[in-house]
Amino acid sequence: MKGWIVLGLVLGGFVVPCRAQHERTRQALEAINPAAVEDAVADMRRRWPDHTFALPAQLATRRAAALERLRQQPDAAAVAAATGLISEVRAALLALPALQDARFLLIKRNLADLALPNNWDNVRGVRKHLTNEIVIATFKRGEPQVQPCIRPRRPTDYLGELSLHWDARRLLFSSQNEQGLMRVYEVDLAQPDRFIERAQIPDLDVDNLAGCWLADDATLFLSTATMIGVPCVRGSSHIYHLYREDASGIRRLTFDQEHNWYPRMLPDGRVLYLRWEYSDIPHYVARILFTMNPDGSGQREFYGSNSYWP
Repeated sequence: MKGWIVLGLVLGGFVVPCRAQHERTRQALEAINPAAVEDAVADMRRRWPDHTFALPAQLATRRAAALERLRQQPDAAAVAAATGLISEVRAALLALPALQDARFLLIKRNLADLALPNNWDNVRGVRKHLTNEIVIATFKRGEPQVQPCIRPRRPTDYLGELSLHWDARRLLFSSQNEQGLMRVYEVDLAQPDRFIERAQIPDLDVDNLAGCWLADDATLFLSTATMIGVPCVRGSSHIYHLYREDASGIRRLTFDQEHNWYPRMLPDGRVLYLRWEYSDIPHYVARILFTMNPDGSGQREFYGSNSYWP
């Protein structure tokens, strides 16, 4: 997978800028965490001792002073001083050697509509009237360079849930088919306009999405084929379960009244996935992050218990 990095990052800032330069500068300055910047530069120095990495001098003190100046005297000079400090921080972090030759696959969406579902739902309720595309970004000590890669077949179709194959040439993603149902598609990045729908569960009342490559070239995906709902919101929160697709066919892996979402393969070969239980906290077995083996066995809680970010 050399040269490629896949992120679920939303580049909203490229679509809808802030109303005023002063406000944009203040927000950017407030977002800087001096301790985190110092830790990042220290880590780069340890990992790449032959490189020189500049850390902005007295970052915490200068940031506090620049913020106070923006509050007390919000003129062009204050904005210029703050912008200069922000540029120093960006230059320090973008000096990461791993960024210089890497290409990032990103989802670009309008900041006003990020298509972020509730914890009890999935993209079923947020997949309409979007402005999104899959883009390639590069970072070389400056502003990110973004170029289009995959556009939806219809302007407002959903694109999401990226999974790059280990050969760095094939990509799985979710989008709608002609009937408006969610399906998993595969593209060769050399021919990104050729969408190949994966032959999964074709029923016209079923959504399939969130494909995930496994080490043996099999895939996992989510599906509503079990036709399970919940006894509220008129049952409209359709439960997604994990399925495995390989040469032998398709097999269901999870059997519960829970959402099972966003499978990803861990370095040790296990599958990490997210759960949401309808009964939530009253369940004595409630856990949020789970792992299992690629064949569905060994389902158990992941480190961190009920934390999304262990």
